[in-house]
Amino acid sequence: KLGYIAPVYHVNSTFKHPARFNDLLRIRVTLRPQRAAKLVFLFEILQSETGKVVMHGETTQVLLNAEGFMIYKLTGVLAERIQALTSFLCGAPNKGSKTT
Repeated sequence: KLGYIAPVYHVNSTFKHPARFNDLLRIRVTLRPQRAAKLVFLFEILQSETGKVVMHGETTQVLLNAEGFMIYKLTGVLAERIQALTSFLCGAPNKGSKTT
């Protein structure tokens, strides 16, 4: 709604244990705070019943404006919303290590 897009720029993941059809999975996500206008999500996928890690990794998304130009500095409403998302996922502003 704000006129920005966030395409995935980089993905790094490691598969640790197979998941099967009908397995219940739990996904943990943390947003690593950044100085630049990008989103770095750390994730872990676990089997709900056993707690075994199925996969973990990170994705990096860059921010582009409606014209397709890269945003280098977060400002205004966009900065506020990303800070709120970081606070929600990390538990407190600029902490970045706790998963929920």
